[in-house]
Amino acid sequence: MEHHILEEKIIEVATAYEDFEQFTATAKKVSLEIPAEEAKNLCQYFHNNPTQPKELHPISAKISILSGWMEMCQDSIFEILFHYKEKHIPLLYEIGFGVYDWTQYKAIRILCRLAYDGIQTDEIVAAIDSKIDHFRYEAMMPSLRSLSMIPNNPQVSKTFERLFLELAKGDPIDGLDVFRYWTSNYMKDSAKHKNFVKAIAFGKGLENRSPLLDGALFIKNNLDGSENFYFNNEKLEYGFEEYHQIQAAVVYQYFDKEDQEIIDVLRYWEKHAQDKNHREQLTQYFNQQ
Repeated sequence: MEHHILEEKIIEVATAYEDFEQFTATAKKVSLEIPAEEAKNLCQYFHNNPTQPKELHPISAKISILSGWMEMCQDSIFEILFHYKEKHIPLLYEIGFGVYDWTQYKAIRILCRLAYDGIQTDEIVAAIDSKIDHFRYEAMMPSLRSLSMIPNNPQVSKTFERLFLELAKGDPIDGLDVFRYWTSNYMKDSAKHKNFVKAIAFGKGLENRSPLLDGALFIKNNLDGSENFYFNNEKLEYGFEEYHQIQAAVVYQYFDKEDQEIIDVLRYWEKHAQDKNHREQLTQYFNQQ
C-alpha cells in the first residue's frame, strides 16, 4: 500500500479524535481497509507524522495545540491496531516491551484493552508482569493505570502488590500512586495496606522530601546565590506535602468514610491549605458528601 494512502488513513482517524465513539468507529473502518500485514507500516509514522491538516474540528485543534499532532497520530495508529485484535499482539509486545519512547505505555494500554475484552487475557497479564519492573517511571505509571482496568484477575492484583511494596520503600508517594490504581478494581486485596495510606495523610514519610521527586526543577542564581525550586515555570512558594496528605486522606476514605481522624485532616486542609485551589476543592468535596 502506498505511503500517501497510509498517511490519509491516519489523518482520517485523527480528525475524529474529539469524539471517542466516532474515533474508534473510524479506526475500525480503516482497519478493514488496510491488510493486517500492511498495518505494521503504520508504526513508521509514530514520530514522522503525516502533515497536519490546516482545518481541524475546533476541539481537535485545541487538542493538537495542547498535546501535539504527534500524540493524536500515535493514538490514531494504536486505535487502528486495536481493531486487528490478536493479529497484532506480537507487534504490540515489541513496542510495549522494547526500547523506551513515548509509545511504550500506549502499546500497553491497547494490550490491556484487549485483555479486558477477554483476548489472551492471562498471557497479556503475565507478559506485563514479567516486564514492568524494568519500565521507566514515566512508562510504568500510565501502564499501571491501564492494567488496573482489568478486573477479577489474581495476577493483576499480585503485580500491584509487588510493585506497591517495592516502590513504597524508596518513596512513599510512588507507593501511594501504585496503591491508588490498585484500589480501582481490587479494594478487597489492597485494604490490608490502607494504614500505609493513613500514615501519609498525617505526613509520615514526607519529612524533608525533595520537590525534585515531584518533577520540580532546582535552580541556583549565580548572581545572588539564591536557591529555589520551580514547577511549571513558576517559583515554588511551598512544597507538595499538603497535596500528598490530602490525596492520601481522600484515598483512605474509599475504605472508611467515617474515620474521624481523616475527616479532621481534610477539614484542617480545607481551612489552612496554602494552595487556594486545594481549599476550594475540599469545600466542594465535602459539599458532595
